[in-house]
Amino acid sequence: MASLHGPRHRFQLSYVWLNLAAAWLVAGDPAEAGIAAGEAWSLSDEGTMPFLCDHGAWLEAVEARPGDAARLIGAADALRAARSQGQRELNEARAAERAQRMAHLRLGEPAFNRLREEGRGLPPRELRRIALRATERERGYNGLPGVS
Repeated sequence: MASLHGPRHRFQLSYVWLNLAAAWLVAGDPAEAGIAAGEAWSLSDEGTMPFLCDHGAWLEAVEARPGDAARLIGAADALRAARSQGQRELNEARAAERAQRMAHLRLGEPAFNRLREEGRGLPPRELRRIALRATERERGYNGLPGVS
């Protein structure tokens, strides 16, 4: 991966880290997935942001942060609509579906829908902040009392 460092290959390197994060999630290791996702987010741009939001939502749901998962799903929807990207790719569709199922189950439909809609209006800087929260103390309020 060292040969991919530098501005010319930022886009490709972001996808390498994103796919590695997805593989770690499939393998059941959210800690490793979080490390890879952090690298992907640090390299993100407008093109990679919807993909990162889908996989980030799955990671948030696995880590019991359903409010943030719902927000990232909403953000991915809005980013795709704004760029006329249409449907999700297969891996992103699976990640978003898993995240949505887990978050919806934990939050219930009204709260999930409210938080998903909230995510549609979040700027990229806020999406990165949500995705990169490192500790429970930094997570703080997630849209519902008692739900992180």
